[in-house]
Amino acid sequence: MDLGALPTPAEMAELSGADLDWALVELESARRIVEAAYVAVLDRADVEGRFRNDGHASVRGWSMALTNSSPTETKRRLQTMRALRDLPEAGRELAAGTIGVDQVREIAKLHANPRLRQLVVDGDARLVAHAAKDFESFSEVMRRWEQFGDPAGAEMRHAAAHEGRDAMMFERDGVVHVHAKCGTGQGAALMEVFQRQCDAEFLADWEQAQAVAATDGGDPMSHLARTDAQRRMDALHRLMMRGVAAAPDAATPEPVVNIVMTKAEYEAELAALLGGKPAQPATIDDIDDKRCETNTGVPISPRDAVVASFLGYVRRVVIDSSGRVIDLGRRRRFTGGAREAVLLDGRRCLWPGCGRASSRNQIDHTHEHARGGLTTPENGGPACGRHNRFKSRGYVAHRDAQGVWHVYRPDGTELTEPAAA
Repeated sequence: MDLGALPTPAEMAELSGADLDWALVELESARRIVEAAYVAVLDRADVEGRFRNDGHASVRGWSMALTNSSPTETKRRLQTMRALRDLPEAGRELAAGTIGVDQVREIAKLHANPRLRQLVVDGDARLVAHAAKDFESFSEVMRRWEQFGDPAGAEMRHAAAHEGRDAMMFERDGVVHVHAKCGTGQGAALMEVFQRQCDAEFLADWEQAQAVAATDGGDPMSHLARTDAQRRMDALHRLMMRGVAAAPDAATPEPVVNIVMTKAEYEAELAALLGGKPAQPATIDDIDDKRCETNTGVPISPRDAVVASFLGYVRRVVIDSSGRVIDLGRRRRFTGGAREAVLLDGRRCLWPGCGRASSRNQIDHTHEHARGGLTTPENGGPACGRHNRFKSRGYVAHRDAQGVWHVYRPDGTELTEPAAA
């Protein structure tokens, strides 16, 4: 790419329409190419020992002195430099501008773990393919590689998080602050209860907003009485007040926490608990088949998940090799089990760049029911109210064989690409 051909900031201010799409894509590509070149310079300086000329002990000090970069940014680049020495495919794709700087840095973080390094090296091409996904999905893959590629390290982190659990409230300058932390095993139940109460708060506001909008013809979203932040605080307050109001000896209702876990992983961990072999690090052949997390993407210790399933408040959601929830039959409307299966399968709005939580989303047929579309998880996709309405404007959502959603404009171009001029 000719970096000199990029528009200046003044020229950027004159752009409009699809030219803005192209400018953003070109700038991102340039950023990637520059980062690859930057890392290559650091690598050459490190190998040559250039940093010693001015008395620096390492390439880190040399780089920070010449560029005035922060220690954090310098550390990220040096971590990337070391990783790309072992990952030629990732290095080539970054230099070509086809994968992002953020994705390569996530890969480099895994490579920095000695127990994961060989897995990352073996998976160079596989990781590059994963990097083509949206960043949220890619991050989930990275968490799974870290969890199952280094099960001993993951268990230590889970144990340390549980051991360090804490909660506190304090007042400062007339504002009460609430802070808490815990491991994901305990936290999964807390998050489930909290999210359900947040949803209840939202639905209460939504019903009122719809009633107002019915009279003035406006958008219900503009009539919501509270912000998301306010509803979250009110949800926490309501939950705590209910706890105080309950009788001391009253039974505590257990939340139903959905743990998405492959059948093979569940059975292997169960066997280990019963005296069998402990979990072994995943290999490049099976790493992408491993999964143990809540339906909101929170990684859970497989051992904690198996134990919790015996206690009755965890529901194991069985998935197939492609990661899809099992088929729940044909119905006209997505309700009950069919709706829940789609929400478990896709926890965010399928629209690129949206990220709205699936619990607030509507489930609709990607291939319309009126045109023969089945009411199955495979033909259902979670979309927020705003984006569900775009189907009537000619936008089309499609899920490929790998389970990745693609949304196309009426002109046939994908939303992740610049629009046609």
